[in-house]
Amino acid sequence: MPHFDPTAKQASMKSGDLFAVGVGGSPGAASGIAVMDPDRAVLKAESGEKVILVRHETNPDDVHGIIKASGVLTSRGGMTSHAAVVTRGLGKPCVVGCEELHFEQDGMSATSRGKLIKEGDLISIDGATGEVFLGLIDTVAPLSEDLEELNELLSWADSARRLKVWANADTPEDASLARANGAEGIGLCRTEHMFFAEERLPHIQKLLAIGPEASQLIDHAKSIEHLLQDAPASERHALQKKLKIANEEIDNSEAVINFHQELSKLENFQTGDFYGIFKAMAGLPVVIRLLDAPLHEFLPSYESLLHQVSDLQRRLEGEGKASAWVERGRDLLNEAASELMKVPSGEKIVDWLSEHADHVDVLSEEKLHRLLDEKEEMLELVEKLHESNPMLGHRGCRVGLTMPEIYEMQVRAIVTAACRLKEEGLDVSPEIMIPIVSHVNELKWLRPRLREMASRTRDALGVKVSYLFGTMIEVPRAALTAGEIALEAEFFSFGSNDLTQMTFAFSRDDAESKFLNHYVDTDVLPKNPFNSLDVSGVGKLMSMATYEARQVNPDFTIGICGEHGGDPLSIAFCNELGLNYVSASPFRVPVARLAAAQSSLGLIKS
Repeated sequence: MPHFDPTAKQASMKSGDLFAVGVGGSPGAASGIAVMDPDRAVLKAESGEKVILVRHETNPDDVHGIIKASGVLTSRGGMTSHAAVVTRGLGKPCVVGCEELHFEQDGMSATSRGKLIKEGDLISIDGATGEVFLGLIDTVAPLSEDLEELNELLSWADSARRLKVWANADTPEDASLARANGAEGIGLCRTEHMFFAEERLPHIQKLLAIGPEASQLIDHAKSIEHLLQDAPASERHALQKKLKIANEEIDNSEAVINFHQELSKLENFQTGDFYGIFKAMAGLPVVIRLLDAPLHEFLPSYESLLHQVSDLQRRLEGEGKASAWVERGRDLLNEAASELMKVPSGEKIVDWLSEHADHVDVLSEEKLHRLLDEKEEMLELVEKLHESNPMLGHRGCRVGLTMPEIYEMQVRAIVTAACRLKEEGLDVSPEIMIPIVSHVNELKWLRPRLREMASRTRDALGVKVSYLFGTMIEVPRAALTAGEIALEAEFFSFGSNDLTQMTFAFSRDDAESKFLNHYVDTDVLPKNPFNSLDVSGVGKLMSMATYEARQVNPDFTIGICGEHGGDPLSIAFCNELGLNYVSASPFRVPVARLAAAQSSLGLIKS
């Protein structure tokens, strides 16, 4: 990763150009013009400018701007915030939780330490230290001879370590980069990230709008079918009648028809995604996590939509009404008509303007009404899906239980992609991970249904592929009851980000910028538990879960896929605990390889 030239950085410090300090979210250094809107960031970047995207915080709607930017700066969030996770995956520098950065009301400027930056001003960010500077600071790329020496050192490390090193990757490009950095598998492929692409987001949004109604109708018919299987003869006729009515409701339901159409479109996207990732990994293990994100992440913010609806209503009423503007334009045209008639072709010009003014009047009103209807429908959906605490709400396996068709679609896509590659001569064995499990009954309900879907898909394609179903251990109750859960799973992976958040009752997006750094500075905590595992608390839960699972099966596979998978001290603990692998972002794979070797040699201990 590029870093600032030490001499240039020191000169900037002496000149008083240090603007703010936040949390280093993703390593590396970058300079560019500050841009405070993702759409404008894309335009500036495509015109050849180097851009630093500056936001309060990022969300999935900002991803296109993050991709085009050279780096990201946010005033909120921590090491596991959206901005930090996405930029680490992309290999871009990022500073998060920069709370001394205060945005002005115009949305085009921000202040810190009595200084002002406006959109278009040059700034520089250091993702390792969290520092933000005014102006341009020269960066230095690693020397090729340094990389040659590093590769030799890593080859020695590989021969000394026991612990496997995998990577977190959501795209074929990420997977290829992970392999180039020495990853031996993919420990976490986050499928929700695949839905945030511009051409896919409308489909998942429509799915969320119609899914509950459609899924309830489908589930009602299935429950009657289930009752019918074991019903005595005296009840069968009545149940058959109920089933016929339920199936007719499904056949006549526009929601069900549209639900299946949207699922089919998303399945095609997902099949291509998984095919690319499996192919990039060339037969190495790939763990795919089924949809996990809180549902609100796929929707625009409530405040933004409310503002848009109010603005559209204003434009359709009173002084802001579109037709009123056209009427005023027509008045001006009439006033100027006598002058226009004096010039050549003036009469034709007046006739043309008059005709098109009427056309614009109708079109403007119709377009604004359509747009208002769309925004109001989206606002209604946002209100319907609103949760007070979405991170603890309707997400992960809970969505799989309430709308099982979504998980079934993902499983079909995974197995279809694996079968296609098997036909091409590449052996692929996907590992499918069910997230946010807190009770064994969630797995007891989901796993048989998903396994049946995988088997049906494989049989329909006539290709023999193997697959595993496992779960993330990221809820404290799951860790405490791991022995029960291990009976229903074929592997575990510790989701240490959420496990840390739930164990400490810390909001991972707020704690670092609000009080966690103060806790560390004043020795309330020895270290930031989101950066390095809390061995005595979170680690104890992991130890209990590992012990219980290995009591069920001594060879039970267990890994870790949170951000701790790239932290040396956390890796040492995982090695001591006997985990099979750690999984880190692609750019942290070399660090993990070295740390795993150092732990095996007793050079670092947790």
